[in-house]
Amino acid sequence: MSRFLQGKPRLTLKGLPTLVYRQDWNYEHLFLDIKNKMPQSTLPDTVLSALRGQLQSFSDACEALSVTEVTLGFLSTAGGDPNMPLKEYIQDVLRMRDQTSPALQAVHLDVAEEQADA
Repeated sequence: MSRFLQGKPRLTLKGLPTLVYRQDWNYEHLFLDIKNKMPQSTLPDTVLSALRGQLQSFSDACEALSVTEVTLGFLSTAGGDPNMPLKEYIQDVLRMRDQTSPALQAVHLDVAEEQADA
């Protein structure tokens, strides 16, 4: 084995993004990475109410969580345009149009209404 590796450059993972399974994510680091790349704001009460109204079943909640986890993974690694609506990012950048849950659609509509009212 050593004769095949002798004289070859040694690769290190420092500075290279690595693949981590969703179940193994450290959410504290994930949220800090996103916070450092994109400004954050609190969701308005109307958006929280819309989420509660849309997530009536366990399957809806699981679907929304799955899409959210994938999106968080990409945002923590690559960042994104802070002015782009989340729904647009998921559908157009991540190309997950089919996985867009009703909860996400409700959030998008309520956020757009809040911004129009402001």
